[in-house]
Amino acid sequence: MNVKRVVSSLVLFPLVVVLLVFGETHLVDFAFAIIALMALHEYFVALGKKTRPIKWIGYLACVFIALLHVIPKESVVKTIGIALPSVFLIMFLQVILTNMKTNFNDVVVTFFGIFYVLGCILFLPLLLNANNGRFLIWYVLFAAWGTDLSAFIVGRCLGLRKTQIHKNKSKQIYRRLYWRNSRHSNIFLNIYICS
Repeated sequence: MNVKRVVSSLVLFPLVVVLLVFGETHLVDFAFAIIALMALHEYFVALGKKTRPIKWIGYLACVFIALLHVIPKESVVKTIGIALPSVFLIMFLQVILTNMKTNFNDVVVTFFGIFYVLGCILFLPLLLNANNGRFLIWYVLFAAWGTDLSAFIVGRCLGLRKTQIHKNKSKQIYRRLYWRNSRHSNIFLNIYICS
């Protein structure tokens, strides 16, 4: 598992750097749409054991990221304003057409996946094309990478040992992990800002 992480980071990091530094806007949007598609698929697989999310509407929503800069800037907010109620109507129409085989929980899981996963990934191409976006995108990516790396390291170091014995052990452990991850993330971001 650790070999997989190292190899994937050694292969994918240069691709991400080349894409974000030299990539044309529409190519970057298409790449983020593919990333959103993979992330949404992972989300649906993880929650698919207890619910049956409406996958096709989520995958169709990923196309919006690819078309983000094809749509004129002044129409993006209107498009999102039209798309959100339309997605709700389509999902509830799915409930009616399947004779309640698709239930309200499935609709909520699907909408949360679209809203959370796509909303977070949609932020990145918008940030990249903003003023000083080529600088700010690296701030966001280093923050995510530093937090993820420190969570992995702290989890490997503390995951198998008991830290302190209290009546509510889980809160104490999560507080310690939170503060350690926050410190590590701040260290990575300060290194980036100072360089």
